[in-house]
Amino acid sequence: MKKTLIFLLFIVATTVSLLGVTAAFADDETALALFEKMNSQDLDLASIAIKKAHSPDVKQLAQMIIEDHQPIGKEAKRLGESLKLHGKPNAEVADKYANDLNKLKTVKGGVAFDKSYMDYELAFSKDFIRALKEEIVPNTQHEELKNFYQGVLPQFETHLMHIQHVAGMQH
Repeated sequence: MKKTLIFLLFIVATTVSLLGVTAAFADDETALALFEKMNSQDLDLASIAIKKAHSPDVKQLAQMIIEDHQPIGKEAKRLGESLKLHGKPNAEVADKYANDLNKLKTVKGGVAFDKSYMDYELAFSKDFIRALKEEIVPNTQHEELKNFYQGVLPQFETHLMHIQHVAGMQH
């Protein structure tokens, strides 16, 4: 039976996409490309949140994400170049990335935006952490890349705690 991976990539947390594990993480090149795309997406969405969020707590969370994810993205890119990993992310994921970004751009600012953004971040972070732990790290062949993933995992877990805290304040 083909394994599936639930990977939330939509702005509204109720939209779920099922991606086949073999397609999303077929090899180190594809997995790293997907990691970079998801990191980039979180950066782009945080930039939008800083402009559109109503709550100072949401804006502060978005700023933290930007400050933490920029060096992660640079290191991922450096590793890709160093290990000569130049894959492309799963095409379905890349298409959804563009759609997600456009959806969040259309949500008006204020409280409605805060809720949409926090719902997205909560679902995305939980699923991304699970994917790192259960799919990406165990299947990574390059030791340096595996160490990188394991090294950023605690930072993503800390982000999730902050996201849960801020989301709890919003409801």
